[in-house]
Amino acid sequence: MKIGILTLAAASLLAANAHALVVYGESNSDAAVSYESPTGAEAAAVKFGSASAVYLGGGWFITANHVNGTSVSQNGHSAAVSYFDDSLYASYGVDLKLFYVAPELLSAWDCLAPASLSASAYSSMKSSSYEYSYNFFTKKYSIKSYTKGDYLTLVGAGVGRDESSALGASDVSTGGSRILRSGEASYFLDTASGGVPYIITLPEEIAGSAQAVDGDSGGGLFCGDGGDYCLVGVLASVSPSISHVYFNSYSNVSLVYDEHGNSSLGGEVQNRSLTFAVSLAPYIGEISAIIATDPLAVPEAADFACVAGLCALLLAGLRRRAR
Repeated sequence: MKIGILTLAAASLLAANAHALVVYGESNSDAAVSYESPTGAEAAAVKFGSASAVYLGGGWFITANHVNGTSVSQNGHSAAVSYFDDSLYASYGVDLKLFYVAPELLSAWDCLAPASLSASAYSSMKSSSYEYSYNFFTKKYSIKSYTKGDYLTLVGAGVGRDESSALGASDVSTGGSRILRSGEASYFLDTASGGVPYIITLPEEIAGSAQAVDGDSGGGLFCGDGGDYCLVGVLASVSPSISHVYFNSYSNVSLVYDEHGNSSLGGEVQNRSLTFAVSLAPYIGEISAIIATDPLAVPEAADFACVAGLCALLLAGLRRRAR
């Protein structure tokens, strides 16, 4: 069940940009992507600048708009970015941008594989189920989750857990080196902020459960398993902290808001870590159109002739006016 009750209140949760993965029960090296047998999700993720991006094929990558960089890297390979397209941000104010790397620069990358985009993937995803209640004394609504949503895969580059942290700790400080890591988290809730749709995932005290923290913006949120992963979101922000991850039981999470929907979200969710990914569902058409182009293509001779003809006409007009 997908609900959008957080439209007005979500801004209080979008506390900080997301930049890394901490995985419950796994060391930084255990959570690192293995390029001997990467999953489809892991093969699509790359390091971009000090954060992350996801390969869409044909030289095109997608990342968060707030991430900056000039090159991408994966498994010992690197390449310079040739072109940026921020039309999604310019048109919708969404934290997304695409960039292009000349395909010949990627030809030797032995593990890179494009992520798939599919509008139908969203209809098959199930978020958690909820029960609703209203407190007449406090005039607050409460939403309590009682069944888990599907598990989604997070992949990104950045720092991980502090190396001294216990693998089974529920409160984990961040640290470690910036490398690509992957893990899973349950699909908790849909929300929106400023008209931009987000998918929220929730890390649990379960081995392999992941949370983005400081180092992973632009990474991918994928549904599916095995080699059939589909990119459904781009990691963008986290709540409530970029320096700590708070793992907890799913049944202990609830949301509280007032009847106007404009109060800060209260309840136990303030003490739980959440990852926010921009949902790609509304933008698949535009993304597909962009990645079907070659921004570095040289115009054909006929195009040059047309341009030359227009310039000649313009010059002739200017000469007539000057007489």
